[in-house]
Amino acid sequence: MTWTPCLACGAAKGAALVACRSCGVQPGDVTDRARHLVAAELPEAAREALARAVVAGEEVALDPAEVSAMEAALADASGPRVAAFALAVLGAPVLAIVGGLALLAAGLLSL
Repeated sequence: MTWTPCLACGAAKGAALVACRSCGVQPGDVTDRARHLVAAELPEAAREALARAVVAGEEVALDPAEVSAMEAALADASGPRVAAFALAVLGAPVLAIVGGLALLAAGLLSL
């Protein structure tokens, strides 16, 4: 199972952006979410070391360039862009199904 460390208490979580079951902290602002996502992408040994550092109360050092890049990616994946993508991805199949049902109904009515 893939896990990611909570950057507040060091406990293992199933996903980076969910609330921690141990301490209840959920990544809030863009920087916090970016830090948790960067931590989730580390190799397992690095995640384990990071979790131990958090538990020991040490300052957690993540690559600032990676955190900055993740912040930019999160900013790009916000609001209207996500809605437009979802509409494009979900809209086409829905239109195809509705169109197909309309053709089927028209064919059945012509019998």
